Amino acid sequence: MRGLLAGGETYGAVWGLGSAAKRIEAGATLDLGAHVGGTLLAAVDLGATREQLQTDAVTLAATIDLLVGRLRLGVGPKLTYFWMDRAATSSPFAVDAFGPGLRASVTLDVARFDDRFAIFAGASAQADSIRGTRALLDVERGAFAWRAGGVLGLRF
Repeated sequence: MRGLLAGGETYGAVWGLGSAAKRIEAGATLDLGAHVGGTLLAAVDLGATREQLQTDAVTLAATIDLLVGRLRLGVGPKLTYFWMDRAATSSPFAVDAFGPGLRASVTLDVARFDDRFAIFAGASAQADSIRGTRALLDVERGAFAWRAGGVLGLRF
């Protein structure tokens, strides 16, 4: 098992509002065989819409990975808690939502230092079906959210 730490930028949309964010990822990877592995990941996105409404998200994800040389291709489930400021209030939790989703990712080990350490570049795309936390069981109040981005990181 190896740890990972990465940072980068993402872009996404929910409720028809686009947002750009800085991303921090931390987690662990496990190589289960010559061509199969797994990744457990926690990510934080801190961003804003074009109208400067703060949008933040915390994501937990687990992927099954195909290992091909220096390439790691992963897909798996995720859970996201999302919140956004509203223009009419100063509360940081004015609008929030929670929901399951799917994450797809690809990373490339740009530089390897023995079998343990690697500097990698990665990209991911994710989609969520989110519900406001006050209406988790109300299927008519849900929304589709997506986010894509890139990171640079260290596997250790």
